[in-house]
Amino acid sequence: MKLNCTKENLKRALGFASRAVGSNTTLPILNNLLLKTEEGQLKISSTNLEIAIKTWVGAQIEKPGEITVPARTIVDYINNISEEKIMLETKMTDLLVKTPSTQSVVKGLPAEDFPLIPEIQDGIVTTVNAEILAGAVAQILFASSFSETQPELSGVLFELGEKKLTMAATDRYRLAEKIIDLKNGGGEKKAIVPNRAITELGRVLSGCKNDAEILISDNQILFKVNGVEIISRLIEGQYPDYKQIIPTDFPTQIKLGVKELTSALKLSGLFAQENNNVELDIIKNKDAVVIKATSQRAGSNTTEVRGVVEGEDNNIIFNYRYILDCLNHLHNKEVVLKVINSSSPAMVVPEGEDNYLYLVMPIKT
Repeated sequence: MKLNCTKENLKRALGFASRAVGSNTTLPILNNLLLKTEEGQLKISSTNLEIAIKTWVGAQIEKPGEITVPARTIVDYINNISEEKIMLETKMTDLLVKTPSTQSVVKGLPAEDFPLIPEIQDGIVTTVNAEILAGAVAQILFASSFSETQPELSGVLFELGEKKLTMAATDRYRLAEKIIDLKNGGGEKKAIVPNRAITELGRVLSGCKNDAEILISDNQILFKVNGVEIISRLIEGQYPDYKQIIPTDFPTQIKLGVKELTSALKLSGLFAQENNNVELDIIKNKDAVVIKATSQRAGSNTTEVRGVVEGEDNNIIFNYRYILDCLNHLHNKEVVLKVINSSSPAMVVPEGEDNYLYLVMPIKT
């Protein structure tokens, strides 16, 4: 293999592809990236046997070929090169990396040893605006869990309809659901996608203005976006029937500014470091919520946030970080906090939107 490419393009591709590489001592080949010429481009692939990432680099191919090289070595080396023009050439199982002023030999392993990344042959294909999907990923992913005993919670539910994609995540203490429009639907399908795959998807989607293509088979999912492909196994199991626990009637609702509520929670949070618990008193005749936190070590804080209250007075205790997680991923100026009582789940919804909800369990005392 021999080719010429630019640092900028190679650096970008290596950055994406290396995200699937872990630290594997039993299978050293999994610490490597596969570099292979394909249809006039350089394809870079990685896998940890659960997730695989492929990306392509525009290059001037002088001689086709393939090799695997340690991901950390090649990524760090390319990042530290100051020149833009780069030549790559294989010498047996070594990779020569050359610029006008420097050259290095990176020890590699034969490409034949690299695991075969399976191609998804059959499945449902759909397309969605990448910018909208990126926003949905950000608003959902933080609510998922990392559970070995309940692996289905260590993923995000993708529920495809003819025109809509519903995404949901829960750790049993909170639940986030987002519904977005599809550009074209390919049928109905449910799948649980691992957190790791969704995290990498979010990175690839960042700043992308194009469309994203999603292909779901019975046991795998493929995301194609911005010249990158992410292939992941699906999590087996039944996702919790969360819709049955979403309340429909709330005796108390208060509309609040996102900025004001965020600031108040951060202030109170300084005095809730021992258990993260803050108390919210919703007061009808004040059209306000009073947020309180007390710590034996730090002291106490009381902050009043003005809003618009509908219904009756109410009181509830939350882990303030759970509320901040939601607020930090909203772009709306106002939210509505819906409360039943001190022992029932409450809901946060953006004002004027009906395609996102965040359900959070209170702290019972």
